[in-house]
This record gives sequence, structure tokens and C-alpha cells, in this order.
Amino acid sequence: MNISKVGLDLIKEYEGLRLTAYKPVASEQYWTIGYGHYGPDVWAGQVITRAQADAYLRSDVRRFEKAVNSAVKVSINQNQFDALVSFTYNLGEGTLYSSTLLQYVNKKQFGNAADEFLLFVNAGGQPLPGLVRRRKEERALFLKAYNAILWRYAREDLNLRTKADWNSSVGATVPLGYAAQINYGVQSNDFVQVIFREKKYWYKESLTLYWYDQDPAVVYTVVTEISFRGQSKWDSRIVAKRKKGDKVRVVGTSQNGWLKCVLDDTVGYIPNNSMYLVK
Repeated sequence: MNISKVGLDLIKEYEGLRLTAYKPVASEQYWTIGYGHYGPDVWAGQVITRAQADAYLRSDVRRFEKAVNSAVKVSINQNQFDALVSFTYNLGEGTLYSSTLLQYVNKKQFGNAADEFLLFVNAGGQPLPGLVRRRKEERALFLKAYNAILWRYAREDLNLRTKADWNSSVGATVPLGYAAQINYGVQSNDFVQVIFREKKYWYKESLTLYWYDQDPAVVYTVVTEISFRGQSKWDSRIVAKRKKGDKVRVVGTSQNGWLKCVLDDTVGYIPNNSMYLVK
């Protein structure tokens, strides 16, 4: 694959155009010119035209296109490719090759891969605003691959907001292990639209912090008719019942060993005992 105009424009925006050779860091061996072109072919006092800067960029980008094409072993679309080339142009092939971002891409865990962009924002141990903005834009471009609504599963009980603001009211709660739809086509103020039970809400956009890519539940079969409790103790209220042969999704275990189960519109508990449930 080759980078598109969208990818080139992103690189141009964040590299910036300098038509006179300069050294961003005085101790660097070589000079830099154009859109971040660096090497022994640049000398002190050199001045180039915008057309020459574009030619340098096209030449440099070929190296990073080759790196991405070599490193990525799965099918990706143009937006994903452009984002990865911009990332690699900025940070180098070595960073791409050793990154968890690349591992997630090659596992087709694209939601997890997208969040990895945001980890590469530091210089000198401190986040730089320019790098933060660049990584966010690369991530957004990478996620345009989806242009669709993604089903995801809550990592914990998530309080969805009525507006793209933590100070807005809670509109609904997605319990641990429940599925909701993430609409990456609608974002605001670092929040993303979440569709839950056919209604639209907002939550922070990070996929990996709050959502599983795949269903985390383990399916058990009911051995005999049982009543699920609202808490992991027998004297708590009954929240649901299931008959022999029913399937139940188990999403975790309480501290006292009861199974935490997803039951339609609620969460219920039952002791972890083969008298009640078996895998």
C-alpha cells in the first residue's frame, strides 16, 4: 500500500514546513529541512523551495510505507495504513516494530491498537501538547476504519452520561459484561456516543480502559432450577430464576466464591457449585 493525500497532509501538518536548514536539538549530527527531512544530504544554510520539500517528503515516506507494509501481517484499510505511516514517520521503524500497537494490529484487535497511539506522547519524560494532538489525530484516522457501530462489552459497571461531560447526569448504567454499541462516528469533548438498549448516551472514548473487544463471559448450563440473588449471599433478594438446561453467562467471581452472572436486564449471584451450574 501507499500513503494517501490524507496521510501526507497529516504528516505535513505536524512536521511543519521549514525551507531553511535547522537543528531542533543542537547536539544532533545532521541538519533538518522541509517536512522533517533529516540526514547527511542537508547542510547548514541550505534553502529549498516548497516543491523540493514535497519531493523530500515523498522520498522519505517511501521508507516508512515499506516498514508498515513489512510489519503488518493482516489486511488493513487506507485510513489505518495512513495513521501507521504517520506514526512511524514520527517515531521510527524500531518503535513500530517493538510496539504493542503493532501486536494488536496483527491480532486484528483494532480497538486496542487505536488506544496504543495515545501512549506515545512524551519527550524528556513529559507529555508534549503537539504529540498529544498528533497521536489523537492519528488514532481518529485509524478508527475511521470502523465507520460502523461496534459492539463492545463493559469491563465494569459503566455509568453512561446524557451529555459529553462528566458533570452531566447519568442516563443509564451498563453492567459488567453487558454489551453496548460504540458509535465512533459521533464524538465530542473526548467522549464517544454509546447506544444502550436503543437509547443514545455518552462515555469516555477509550476502548481498552472501559470495554472488552470480545464477550468476557463463560457460558454455563443450569443443572437444576435455581434462584439468583442480588448479592453474593443467600439472604439477599431473588433477582431471577432459571430452569434446568438454561444457559447462563458468567462474568466473574465474588470475593466469597459466588459466580457473578449476566441475566437479561440484571446481574445475579449463585454459589460456584456443580449442583447449580456446569460449564
